[in-house]
Amino acid sequence: MRIGVNALFLQRPLTGMGQHLFHLLKGLDEYDDQNTYVLLSPRFKNSSVGRFPQLSERFQNKEVVSALRRFGQNFESLWWEQVEMVRACHREKIELLHCPYFAAPLFLPARTVVTVHDVITLVMPEYRVRRESRMYSSPVAFTV
Repeated sequence: MRIGVNALFLQRPLTGMGQHLFHLLKGLDEYDDQNTYVLLSPRFKNSSVGRFPQLSERFQNKEVVSALRRFGQNFESLWWEQVEMVRACHREKIELLHCPYFAAPLFLPARTVVTVHDVITLVMPEYRVRRESRMYSSPVAFTV
């Protein structure tokens, strides 16, 4: 199977999600010898170089340059999650997409697995102050 992985957080290796993804990929490489993995890596205007684990040839990194680099990081991230990653999945013929954090595309390009690390914005309204938090925790986000 050809599995796509949203590799955004490999560019943020010191975050919890960056650490989780780094070690998940190492574990998959060690224990799964049947599937091919495509790391879909966005290249934003101010992105840092990703921290990729040493992986076998079954892991391919596909860098995707953002078409909307001039609009700022929040818009870039949203555009990546909802448009560019979907396009990359179609281009790379992804059969299963793994989004290792809360944000999956609304229009799924393939069967999709989403890792939800924390549900605090769903149960405590005071954590939904930012517009992005409200958008990701709205009931519409869970009807997909």
